[in-house]
Amino acid sequence: MRRIYINDGWIFFPLWTPECIRTLCGFAGRKVRIPHVDEEWAGQGRENGCGYIYMLTVPESFSGRQLWLTFEGVGPTAWVFVNGSLAGHHCGWDRAFSLDISPYIHFGSENRIAIKLESGGEDRVLEKMAPGIYRSVYIEVRNPVHIEDIFIRTKIPEKSWEMGRGGRARLSVSYMLPPVAIKAFSGKYRDHLGYDYSGGYLETCVFDREDNCLGTALCDLSKFSPAEGKNWTVTVRMAFEHVHYWDLDQPELYYMESLLWDDSGHILDSRRSCFGFRNVSFRQDGFYLNGRKVKIFGLNRHQRYPYIGYGLPPALEQADADILKNELAVNAVRTPDGVPSEAFVNRCDEIGLMVVIPKAELTQVIQRYRNHPSVILWETDSDGVDDVRRAGQLIRRMDPTRQMSSATGYSDVCGRADYTFEGYGPGLRAPKKIPEAAGHPYVVTEHSGHMYPVQTRDCEPVRLEQALYHGHVLEGAFSKDEICGSFGWCMCDEIGDGGLRGEDTVCGSGVMDPFRNPKLSAWLYASQGEYHVAQIASGMSLRDYPGGLPSKIWLFTNCDFVEVYKNGADLGAFYPDRERFRHLPHPPVAVDARQIYNDMGDIRKADQTLRFDFIKNGQPVDSLVEKNGKKARLRIQCSHRTLTERHGYTMALLRIWAVDDQEIHMPWVNLPLRIKVRGPAQLVGPEMVLMSGGFAGALIRSLGGEGLVKVTVFSENMEPAQIYLRTRKDDHL
Repeated sequence: MRRIYINDGWIFFPLWTPECIRTLCGFAGRKVRIPHVDEEWAGQGRENGCGYIYMLTVPESFSGRQLWLTFEGVGPTAWVFVNGSLAGHHCGWDRAFSLDISPYIHFGSENRIAIKLESGGEDRVLEKMAPGIYRSVYIEVRNPVHIEDIFIRTKIPEKSWEMGRGGRARLSVSYMLPPVAIKAFSGKYRDHLGYDYSGGYLETCVFDREDNCLGTALCDLSKFSPAEGKNWTVTVRMAFEHVHYWDLDQPELYYMESLLWDDSGHILDSRRSCFGFRNVSFRQDGFYLNGRKVKIFGLNRHQRYPYIGYGLPPALEQADADILKNELAVNAVRTPDGVPSEAFVNRCDEIGLMVVIPKAELTQVIQRYRNHPSVILWETDSDGVDDVRRAGQLIRRMDPTRQMSSATGYSDVCGRADYTFEGYGPGLRAPKKIPEAAGHPYVVTEHSGHMYPVQTRDCEPVRLEQALYHGHVLEGAFSKDEICGSFGWCMCDEIGDGGLRGEDTVCGSGVMDPFRNPKLSAWLYASQGEYHVAQIASGMSLRDYPGGLPSKIWLFTNCDFVEVYKNGADLGAFYPDRERFRHLPHPPVAVDARQIYNDMGDIRKADQTLRFDFIKNGQPVDSLVEKNGKKARLRIQCSHRTLTERHGYTMALLRIWAVDDQEIHMPWVNLPLRIKVRGPAQLVGPEMVLMSGGFAGALIRSLGGEGLVKVTVFSENMEPAQIYLRTRKDDHL
């Protein structure tokens, strides 16, 4: 099988007319690169939709083969025309859509692919989606005799669980071959070149990351006698004496080369698959990974970005996975708005981030993601008991290795989407008792964000309240064995309209803003990990608190305790608050502000200096100093410094902070910024932006060239900040 990406060279037409199908349109279109979303569509009332055209040259040598056109994400509703004929229809922006366009292709000449897109639909997500081609597009050139699908299952014997992160394992690989393969390997098929098949073999080779071959298996297909006219499934089994298991901190991956060849040694098809050896199970007393009990500590993720919506290149998908794992310290992610991209799940495989996949009642969703070791649970969107049961039957038939989640309780795992609180006011809130799961293990699928949305520009008590709100729910989840885990709502604010969104159409329910800048609640999550975290959750500013003084100063850290000094005098050691957060891995530290400030005049003193020493294992690992008269400066953090174009353009995320000389964030800095880009890249969005809560962000997009890119951020009140990136093209793909 040969895959050809066609992400460049598309022509976008903001208004669709029937002329788009067969002839050049009478109105202007513009060249675009994929992914591309018509973000200007919102509110324009375009009843006729929009469209894309691509001119595909197909060589004569492809004649007799199958050409499959795949959109990894297109919609919300799409009609695909090839050389004037309707080749297929699809609804749903987040799922891959494939169709055989061979019957419509003119081999040896240029072919016209036209796509009509419309927005809307009854689905609550689709109705707010702008039309576009959200993810990569490619052509697969297949022989008529090919491998249709591969399902990889691994099994770790229970005795091996006690041996640590490696040991014995079994592998079962099921290959699905099309009906024509049965004729070919029984001598009843002649291909377009007049070649007669008489026999065939399936060869399976397993490699580690260093390309060392761990084992091979050869299956003689001529020895089988399957029924003609149906898909043919062949299962290969292998055993290994010692492999490394896929785990959260050591996500070991393996690769499988699958070769389909005839008895003369001619390769008919080849596939490369990535997988990991691991067992997952949800039990009454919790979730188990490779026989080890693990508390799921996760966040929901909206993949939408400013300026580009849901049309993310793979680099930003991967950046989100890295932020979840490395910055927010969670071990799992749930994608409530839709099926995540292959690029996102691939990255989760690589870094050890568990994934819950929605829409599991759809066959192609299960087929596409069931070989990924990071996927631990299928979640159905079905309504009603009967629909959930039918979805469960489908999932068990297609993937017996994983369980299914549904809020109805008629599933393997009961997902609870509501988590409410008692009480109101500026003080800490206590969660209600979580209901029993009626005989099922269950996961809290959404909590906190809906109840207490905040913006980065809100005053400190409001931002702090959201963080402690999350902390109390996590305390409840960690305190009960029958709760397999929880997913906070959510990773980042979503841009849109309606619901909890404010006047600027930004929903405040995330622990990060839309540019992935952290709120105080993000530091609560980060401090639960093992990477060093030392964050003061207060700017200690008079303007933030009624009466001028906070009652407590909260510190988010995973250190053992904090020593506080005022003007050099030791005020004592302060320890994690185990009274309120007894079961959290690393509770926040509360410092009584009255021990620091005697009155408001005390906090105003120009020479007032506070030092916080963070102690771990008896040694200071960090020291932060708060004092009056701090001067702000700009700091730029880049998701990746090299913009490598592989199958299309790519992007980098810039997060811009106002910080002091110790890199401490300064939330009261809300100034206009001007962003300039020099070199073979461009700024996405406006050049002038306004900081919000001491944060701003930008997206930098590659233009297809190679060279050095300089990004400079200007402000009238701070020194300019700059960062250098490099763009390159990967010509080996």
